[in-house]
Amino acid sequence: MGLHKLSVETIVTIIRFLNLQDVLNLRCVCRDMDRLVLRNMIYTGQVDRHLNDRLWSRLVFEEITHDVSSNENIARIISRLRLLSAEECDAEDCRQAISTALVLCKGREWLSQNIKDLIKWTDIWDEGAVMVLGAWLGLKDVVEKLLQSGVPGESTHEYLGSALYAAAFNDNEPLVALLIGHGVDAWKPQGAYGDALQLAAYMGSTNVARRLLTTRPSKETFADPFGYGPYGSPLGAAAAGGHEDIVRLCVEWQPVTRQLGPHLRTPLFYAARSGRVGVTKILLDGGELRPNFDDEFRDTPLHVAVKRNHHNVVSVLLSSDKIRLDHRRVRGGMKTPLEIAASKGYTNIVRMLLRRDVNVCQPTYKPPIFMRAIDSWK
Repeated sequence: MGLHKLSVETIVTIIRFLNLQDVLNLRCVCRDMDRLVLRNMIYTGQVDRHLNDRLWSRLVFEEITHDVSSNENIARIISRLRLLSAEECDAEDCRQAISTALVLCKGREWLSQNIKDLIKWTDIWDEGAVMVLGAWLGLKDVVEKLLQSGVPGESTHEYLGSALYAAAFNDNEPLVALLIGHGVDAWKPQGAYGDALQLAAYMGSTNVARRLLTTRPSKETFADPFGYGPYGSPLGAAAAGGHEDIVRLCVEWQPVTRQLGPHLRTPLFYAARSGRVGVTKILLDGGELRPNFDDEFRDTPLHVAVKRNHHNVVSVLLSSDKIRLDHRRVRGGMKTPLEIAASKGYTNIVRMLLRRDVNVCQPTYKPPIFMRAIDSWK
């Protein structure tokens, strides 16, 4: 009997005994299985804050769709939007926009703790909230009419954020220009990604990122080396997202100062961790001042690229004479990149490192050949 022919109760029981990756693999069986898995992941406790934004959005969408108590509010919201906009908007569009907004505004950590509870996103609903949702739906005419009627451009919703934040996600430059023209602070900290610019940088919203960067002097520097948001700066967010055009814009905008993200991580670290080859090259060519800077966990960009087996990133890093191959993390005798690669059996990376004439017999530490033998790699 095929898995897709089993009863819902049987499949839910199976899900409870599987690890998260196996549960996610079940989604590939068929479309009905995909929906069944997503609907029951929450109730079986198979959710994790490390799930990506797209998957979290699907989970929240399923939760909202099955919350029948919200149907009346959804219908009322759609009626109001249709009075303001010439474009069509249906219940599914509305729920999808709300799901995306919840993920990007409240963040995965918040969702992982609150997803099982009834989300009170419909409790706060005025003209400002209609404007914010209109922005998430890309309905510029809704935002424009409400601004003209006196609704403040800075209006925010507890769960859906602001119109500017929504416009950054959609790469809606005309809407961003409209909001800035009505006095909206383009650099106001907000949302799970820190601010509208960092969200635009991470999502690859090039037009909005370019527009927001022009709202500050291009040579402005920050006295505080520590940024905010999950990546510390627009450059860090763009590096993590792998958006080369935005990385170049950020390097030109702020050529000297580089703000650190959480755990003392640099933009080059985020690029190396995510396997962003092009971004890694741009940062090295653009004068990365701290290519060997280690984070709170004693990982450098080279260390994290080796750990994740991003051999193309490792190759780019090794092509720079700024990278110290035998850099052993100063605050403790941790493994070198060669020892890490050898212990994990990453043959291609070991070859690349050896070509740089790494000293494999450093005193007081086990040589990589012993690391390899200890971990049973043949």
